[in-house]
Amino acid sequence: MSRLAAAGIALGAALAFAARVWINSLMGAGGSSPAALMLGALLMSAVAALATLIPAHRAMSVQPMEALRNE
Repeated sequence: MSRLAAAGIALGAALAFAARVWINSLMGAGGSSPAALMLGALLMSAVAALATLIPAHRAMSVQPMEALRNE
């Protein structure tokens, strides 16, 4: 997982926690459980992994000299 994806997940989790506290204080509504936050973080990690693996797999199928000639 890239550093950018990890930073995004950390920032998103912190903002989700802050939003939960803010909504709870304004409306008295119950917030998300920690398990739901972890599930969201795992889902975002899986999406980030797929977003990096698919283009990498496609790039591995191209010959380096052919890619340089096409530039």
